[in-house]
Amino acid sequence: MISNHKLSSKAECMKKFDNGNKQTKPIKDSNLNMYSESNGVVIPIKDGNYVEISVGTPQKIVRVKIDTQQPFTWIVDKRCRFCFFYLGMSGMSNTTGSKSYKVSDVAVSEIVGKSIPFGLKVNEMLEIGGRKSTVDLMNVVYRDIDVPKSFYIENQKVHIDVLDSFLWEFNFPAFNGVLGLGYPYTEEDPSEKRFFSKGTSLMYNMAINKYVTIDLRDGSKSLSLGFVNLKNISSDISWTTKARKNTFEFKLDYIIINNVYFKLNVLAVVNPRYKNSYIPEFFLDKIKLIQKCRDLSVVPPIVFGINNKNFTIGPELYLKPGVVSCTYLFDKIEGNILNSQKTWILGQNFLGKYVAFFDFENKKVGFAN
Repeated sequence: MISNHKLSSKAECMKKFDNGNKQTKPIKDSNLNMYSESNGVVIPIKDGNYVEISVGTPQKIVRVKIDTQQPFTWIVDKRCRFCFFYLGMSGMSNTTGSKSYKVSDVAVSEIVGKSIPFGLKVNEMLEIGGRKSTVDLMNVVYRDIDVPKSFYIENQKVHIDVLDSFLWEFNFPAFNGVLGLGYPYTEEDPSEKRFFSKGTSLMYNMAINKYVTIDLRDGSKSLSLGFVNLKNISSDISWTTKARKNTFEFKLDYIIINNVYFKLNVLAVVNPRYKNSYIPEFFLDKIKLIQKCRDLSVVPPIVFGINNKNFTIGPELYLKPGVVSCTYLFDKIEGNILNSQKTWILGQNFLGKYVAFFDFENKKVGFAN
């Protein structure tokens, strides 16, 4: 159900923006160690919004994007010769040369009625932030041209949702895969055997306290595992209701676009893997009505209502002046993110302002700036 109305004046608009913006105090429950850096690790997020991890024996450096919706980590092998063109990911060296590389299963893709090996489930040594653990991950080894963006695990179709070609963010180093911070499949249905279970989860393997902090703000970009990182935070954390299917998932109550208020009742997730935010086409069309890119000072912010509080992103985070028209850092979710058709995705433009926290044990997401 969507309802909308025009905010009649600038004063009313700002009143709507300010309403409910008092942040709640951080939850200081019995686990006071949730804020202690000694319980976790801090990994720098590089320009291009990726992190470096070490894989294998001997170790090799791998550049991976952070994905809050994928429940497993996947790395492209050099045997996937066309992954660079079709997935925007270049293969690292042949991973079978690692002494700790152990294959335990195969994932397949259905191509014209044939099952073709897409990747291997491998048990491998992984190091991130100075901590080592043996985890299960997907090694993408697809050899043919026209690399698919999905595969099957025990008759379940899994979308990896890489949108762009090798031109994607070509100013930055090539990426080798995705670091999955999503729930293991067993969290969704413990009674059903899954290709990837808790053995794939960094949080279950490498963090004593299961908290994640994602900070994409300029000057403080980092991924923190094992504690709630409050460094350079000036506001209190606003915690939301419990997530359901995804980590970093929450309910979106409303959105204000160009001073027009739309009441919502939808799920959304923050995901630093995506440069843009992905929303239904109906709302994207409303954003595209904004054409004042040459003077962003007169463009109103977009406001997201989360847990009856307002989270605003200014025009500099969702518009860029173009030669003829505006360039929008929003895109339609339909046909793009096949794994998330009913869940809005707030990407790097939202996380460029708000730090996101996730409590795995209590399945809650929080925001602060």
